[in-house]
Amino acid sequence: MFKVLTISALLLLFPISARAESNFEETLKALMGETNHGSSHVSLYSVSEKNGNIFITDKKGELKQLTFSGKDSQPSLSVDEKTVVFVRNTPKRKVEVNIGIEDEVGANEIWTIDTEGKNPKLIVKAGKKSPLRDRVLARLSMPQFSSDDASIYFMSMGTVTSDIIYLLHLETNKLYFVVSDNSLEVIQRGRYEGCLIVKQHKYFLGGGSYDWFWLLSYDGKEKAPLGKTDKNFKSMFVK
Repeated sequence: MFKVLTISALLLLFPISARAESNFEETLKALMGETNHGSSHVSLYSVSEKNGNIFITDKKGELKQLTFSGKDSQPSLSVDEKTVVFVRNTPKRKVEVNIGIEDEVGANEIWTIDTEGKNPKLIVKAGKKSPLRDRVLARLSMPQFSSDDASIYFMSMGTVTSDIIYLLHLETNKLYFVVSDNSLEVIQRGRYEGCLIVKQHKYFLGGGSYDWFWLLSYDGKEKAPLGKTDKNFKSMFVK
């Protein structure tokens, strides 16, 4: 709706002081996607998975293998680009969940390793007791560092309609419930640094349900709805 009227037309309709005019224009430009939010961050490394092993690639294109288990996936790089977090499958282990849809599921783990391929560390193990009553961690996925690298967010099996996002504080090893959702992306830089992009399953008052993307604060509080897709928001604010 904002793109129907020009900024000049809006200023004619709603006269404001000269002092406030600059801020008013910047606000409208931000809403219309016209503000320059800074140059994109250029990473020194990227991480990937192949045949169950984790690799790191530098900006010259040189590839280095970090893990050799054949059971690893979902790598994510820390903000300072010194550590990689990833999921490791443990197919011989099972976790009893008893949540109505399944009695037990295959266990897995979350590990970290530095970008030199040293200091591998197990940080979360499926089967660990959840902060939520009568729940255990199971089917761990999507581990990502917080914007200050002090914690790691990850998802765990939840209910029929939603999984659960937890946060593990690395120094204290304390585990916190964040929110129930079906996807997770941590914004590590930019205007919304530290916030989360998630997809939530919600219900209409008159019946029926919908799945929208939402912007949340670091502790899971709603900041704004993003809609059926998060592409427009990410193109404007996530660099």
